Formats: sequence, C-alpha cells, structure tokens
Amino acid sequence: MKRTRIYTPFFILILLVVSGLAKAQETVEPLPPAIAPQSADSTFQVSDYGPWEIVILDDQNDVGSYLSMAVDPTSGAPTIAYYDATAGALKLAKQTPGNCGPNQEWNCTILDNTSSADVGQYVSLAYRLDGAYGVAYFDAVNGVNRYTSPADGLHGEVIEYVAGATVGRHTALVYDTANAPHVAYHRGIGGGVAFGYAKRIGSAGNCTLAWNCTAVQNYADNISMDVSLLGAIGIAYNGIGGFLGYAHPVNSGGNCGGGKWQCDSLDNGSAYGTSLYMPRCLFLPCGTPTQIAYYDYMGQQIKHAVYVGGGQGNCPNNTNWRCSVIDSVGQTANYGSLGIALVVVGSQPVIVYQDLNDQANSIVKIAWPQADGGNCGPNNSYVCAVVDDGARGGGFVSVGKALDAVVVDGRVHIAYYDANHGDLLLAFEPAPVSPPEQVYLPFIQK
Repeated sequence: MKRTRIYTPFFILILLVVSGLAKAQETVEPLPPAIAPQSADSTFQVSDYGPWEIVILDDQNDVGSYLSMAVDPTSGAPTIAYYDATAGALKLAKQTPGNCGPNQEWNCTILDNTSSADVGQYVSLAYRLDGAYGVAYFDAVNGVNRYTSPADGLHGEVIEYVAGATVGRHTALVYDTANAPHVAYHRGIGGGVAFGYAKRIGSAGNCTLAWNCTAVQNYADNISMDVSLLGAIGIAYNGIGGFLGYAHPVNSGGNCGGGKWQCDSLDNGSAYGTSLYMPRCLFLPCGTPTQIAYYDYMGQQIKHAVYVGGGQGNCPNNTNWRCSVIDSVGQTANYGSLGIALVVVGSQPVIVYQDLNDQANSIVKIAWPQADGGNCGPNNSYVCAVVDDGARGGGFVSVGKALDAVVVDGRVHIAYYDANHGDLLLAFEPAPVSPPEQVYLPFIQK
C-alpha cells in the first residue's frame, strides 16, 4: 500500500523542481527519515471525521477483495484499482462520469483480463506527477508480478520471473521524482531471498529486459512503500518470524541488499498489515515525520510507529522510533492480513482499519489523535470511531478485509470490500454545502 498525497499547484511546482535536481544527479544519498519536532508546536491538530456517506461503486461479480486507492494529481479525482475474483481480472474505477457508482458518477473499466486467466490480486496503484498512472499486481496463473501503464503503452509487462517460484504477492508501487516506477514485493522462493525490489530502467535490466531487481532481505510480506517529497524511498514490511521492519536504500554501508539497503527491525510484534507515510517536508524538523500504521497479529492490536530519532523512542527493537497501541481489534484467521491505511490530514495522522472484535461481524473504523476526550490510544489520546458497522437491511455484513484511503480536499475517502456481497464500497466525507446566497430587494421609500 502506498501513500496518499494532496497536490496543490505550488506542491507540484516544488516537485518538478526537485525532479529536475534528481535528474541532474546520477547518485543521490537518500535523506534519513524526517524527525518530528520535539517542541509543543508538534502537537497534532485536533479534528474529527465524518459523517460518512457510504455508496456501492461496483457490485458486478465478486469485486474488491484486493484494492489500492490513489488520487489523480491533475484533477483531484480518487481512483481505485481492484481485483474481480469472478472474472480473474484487474479493474479500475475513477471518479469521472461513466458507468458505475451512484448516478453514474464513476467509470469502471477492465485494465487487464488477457495476461492470464487470473490477474489482479495484491494490486498497487500509483500516480505520476503528470497524471499518468501505473498498476503493479500479481498473476496467479504464471506466478509473476506484472505492471500496466496505459499512458506508456505497457500492458501486463512482467517485472520478475523466477522458474519454479511464485513472485509478486504483497506488491507495493511508487513513482520517484523522475517518474520512474519502483516495486517492492514478496518472492516465494524456497530457501532464497524472499524480499524483492525492482525499478524500471527501460533496457538492460537484470531480471527482465526493462526491470532491474534487487534481493533485499531473506523475507518480507504485508509490504507498503512510499516516497518522500525529495525522492527518498521507504518500505515497511513484516519480517521473517514476525516483526515490523523498515527498509530504505543507501549508497553504501547498509546491512541488507548487498550493502545498498538498510533494513531495521522496529517492533517484535508481527505486522500483518502495514501502511507507510513518508514526509513531505523540504526542511527538518518535520511536522509529519516518517510513520507506519500496522496490525500486530499476536497482540491483536492496531499500532502506530513514528520516527523521532536520537534514541528518544520506545519501540522494542529500535529506540529511534516511538510505538503506540491505538486499538484492540481481535485476530484474523490463519495469520491473515488485516485491512489498514494511514493518511495525513494537515499534520494529523489518521488511521483507517478493520476491527474484528467489536461486533460479530468485522467493521471499518477510523482513529486520530485528540488532546481531550479520547477513547483509545496511549492515555486515551486518540479517538476511535466507527465508519461502517456493516448494518444492512436488518442484518450485518463483514466489511474492511481489504481497504485503502486517500485525502481529497481535506476530506478522507475510504475504498473497502464487503465480503458478504462481494461489493466494492466507498465511504467519504461529503463536501460542505455552501449556504444559499442571500438576495436583497432594493429599498424603496414611499
């Protein structure tokens, strides 16, 4: 899963400048994670979220059990790439007049149903600055990961193929400031290195013609990836044996990926669901530092890890990070992943997640920090609230096994899966309605 941006014209201008700087330098040492300021000014802003409008976007077939959401930076339109389990196809829904959603306000199309008879699981969607998008996803028939970019004329391009192995589950895609796609993924290679990373270089690749691949570490799943304003890439993952890991590239001296990557263990709680946010700051300290929302399977908890630096944190395996328990949510079956997404509104982290133990059915909840009146998190410093309790026509359905979230004009939008009906749903905060303009009649004196 990758992370959410709010683009403004000034922001795009800054990114274009940064992109030019990145292209001018062949090797750029990525910046360390941005550190949260330690002064009182670092207090997260207080806000609340909702009420929620919930709509069905697509109910044709069993759709949405794998999904990824992003925002078109040129139009602000939310977009969802998702899996059609009935047809074994990859689909795309975008908020533009078309053929699906309420009042046909969305357009649903098939992106790939020809690469094999079953494509689209473990999907990850990302946008470039110019409004072109790409999707990385898993081909279950051939056991490979694929990449589709309509603007570049690429359809179902294989990223990595390993004979006799299954490559491409737990996929995450981002674009750097030069618009090059980067993909992190799980490599199902017995006895081999199972944490894969690939960058599209166009030619002379080492795993396929267009892609250069690196074996980062011995294992990773439940992967999420993001890129900072200055182009630094970070990857959050569940490591072998169950721990929250964070990896980022370095020029030299790293402890993984042949010395070109640094892989750190943060929490010994297994991370069966991660969502990473990288900072959007030009200067340090940063009000929105690198942070990860994750699901601790063994602890049955939603947690939040924030990079604070200087050994000022409390994470069990790395005191440069501060780890907090946000909510108790129950345990998924058979070590399954749990739906979770982290977005930032202003400078405030907002976590959207599936909860398994509040009701007999799974529900979708949202959590955010609040100084007073909280009901969850450390010292009740967070508010945890229900987005969708699954109530439908006198009964209840289970929702949220797959979910993702974005921010559009300061409003949270959540795409998620209704497991009982096999529907793709959207919950969003409606835009505020402006009061009617007052009309004054002319004053006439008798």
